Amino acid sequence: MLKLPKTIIFAAFIVVTVCSLKNVAASHLQSMNGRYDFVFDPSDSLLVYKLTDRMKPALKRLGDFFGRESGSVITIFITQSEADYRRRTHNALPEWSQAAAFPGQRIIVLRLASAEEIASAPQTLTHELVHIHIAEKVLSGRMPVWLNEGLAQYLSEKKLNINDKVLLANALALKKIPPLSALDSLLSFGPQKAKLAYVQALSAVSYFVNANSEKQLSELITALALHHSINDAFKAVSGLDFIDFEINWYEDIQSKYRFLVVLNLDNFLWLSMGLLALVAIFAVRRRNRKKVEGWENDEMQMDALDTFDEHFPSDS
Repeated sequence: MLKLPKTIIFAAFIVVTVCSLKNVAASHLQSMNGRYDFVFDPSDSLLVYKLTDRMKPALKRLGDFFGRESGSVITIFITQSEADYRRRTHNALPEWSQAAAFPGQRIIVLRLASAEEIASAPQTLTHELVHIHIAEKVLSGRMPVWLNEGLAQYLSEKKLNINDKVLLANALALKKIPPLSALDSLLSFGPQKAKLAYVQALSAVSYFVNANSEKQLSELITALALHHSINDAFKAVSGLDFIDFEINWYEDIQSKYRFLVVLNLDNFLWLSMGLLALVAIFAVRRRNRKKVEGWENDEMQMDALDTFDEHFPSDS
């Protein structure tokens, strides 16, 4: 009777051991600066080597902005497939995400399943590292999502492109620019709404730097660690209440981008059709005017001939 349980226990031990060895064999670990551990499939060794090399300037920039990190090592899991990415992130993220940071565990999961994702990997990884740096400095709940995401984009050197600006212009024209505080629900947004939210966040942070300085942006993060409200933090750093900042930011994007609504593809097509219609109308009018002028010239010539005949009748 005692042999069966021992046999089962031994078999289970063998299975667990084999699975563990299989997992170890299937993954590789590379450390960077003693601060970052990359866990990846051995076949991705060259990819990770290139990624760590390209990350060096970004890590220096983050160090200059945040100061020295005091936390433990950050583990970065490189996943090759959507299924592995979903498993690592516990299916807790929207479909449009490519990477995730778990500050409490100091873990980042980065998906590199396409050429586009591989090309943008340094910027994406920097973005997620910013989230961990922020979580280390500011208590949970004090950092608004728009500032968290805007800062992550700004420090990963994301710039507003023409498509982003047109997106803002369209939202302005439709009066669909939500307040910055509404971005706290970002993870529940659909792809299009989320895209606008990220553009808003980056434009707001960029506006703060242009109106103040990058040094004051760093001071704002420190102030959020000291003050319970974002309003107090803004006032301590910039002298303005947060609501004043948001009003000024909104007026700035209105003045810069509202006219770009004509570059929207649908608007551009309608505008082009309207211009073509106007050109056609003017062309027809010009042609008709020339015809009328021709007729008038013919009549004037006929009148002149009649007058000539009256004064100088022919001998016949």
